[in-house]
Amino acid sequence: MDFKFEKDGWVHVMPLGEFPHAEAGVVQVIDSETLKAITEEFKAKAGTENFPGLLVDFDHFSMDTDKPSEAAGWITELKADTEGLWAKVRWTAKGESAVTGGEYRLVSPVFPKPSLCENLGDSRIRPRQLQSVALTNEPNIKGSKPLTNREPSTTAEPEKEAKAAETTPEPAEETPNRWSDASRISALAARRAKNEARKAAALEHLKQLDQQRRDNRYKLKPLSPISTATTSKMPIKSFISKPVIPKSRYYYDGAWYDNQGNFVSRSKPARRLSNRSTGDQKLYKWALGKTKSGTHCPDCLSRAGKVKTIADWKVMGKPKCKCKCRLAPQ
Repeated sequence: MDFKFEKDGWVHVMPLGEFPHAEAGVVQVIDSETLKAITEEFKAKAGTENFPGLLVDFDHFSMDTDKPSEAAGWITELKADTEGLWAKVRWTAKGESAVTGGEYRLVSPVFPKPSLCENLGDSRIRPRQLQSVALTNEPNIKGSKPLTNREPSTTAEPEKEAKAAETTPEPAEETPNRWSDASRISALAARRAKNEARKAAALEHLKQLDQQRRDNRYKLKPLSPISTATTSKMPIKSFISKPVIPKSRYYYDGAWYDNQGNFVSRSKPARRLSNRSTGDQKLYKWALGKTKSGTHCPDCLSRAGKVKTIADWKVMGKPKCKCKCRLAPQ
């Protein structure tokens, strides 16, 4: 079976709905207001001089400096309707070959980072700009229509093809989102190679940090100035009493890794809670800490197990006791 583009040439970029993004920890809201903002922003760009179009790449390779950033096509028009966002694409020779050959059948939109999107509260954001689109077989936003439809091979006899067209209508595609085994294997191999390269770089970085900790662990304390008075006591070299505790997570090359080099997360949290993308609306639970006596003050006991936003906890203030209780993020 061969593949062919739709007759009108428009590509379905994304449907309407709410789509969670596990790595960023947010829910992307795609509604009529989102589509209106994206199309108006694109029209403003398209009206500028020498506008090349919006990039369509392969598997988001343009976001990785180690991968080729060649174009599969360029978006020249955008439109929105009740089915979502559509794009008119001017395909390159390599992009058209990859789509008509069945290597890629879906697209994935790329939005700005969550902090640059409209914050709707409760970890929900509304993108107002489309940065690029990628050919892929595993998009984060699911439900878009495939780029091509299947058609029978041209090797059959013309008389039999004409007779079949007269007697039976063309059957509808049963699985519109199915892709070929070759495309699935190539996409999986690309993701695995990228993850292995990141893990190797993170392990090398962790080895360097571990060596630095070993070198700095037993630094000599500075000795006091030598007195001019004669003394029989010799200065004693002392070592640092507290050992350096290894970190449990490390940030390297745009992602977090544990001390074994395993990937943890790609989002870098802010140093203070108020600087997070969700602001003071993120939920935290009051967790009781350990005490020598095994008891806690009435303030901590009344707060135990309750879940509030960080803004509400700030209003309540700290308890008067010195219990080792803490706020656990939810």
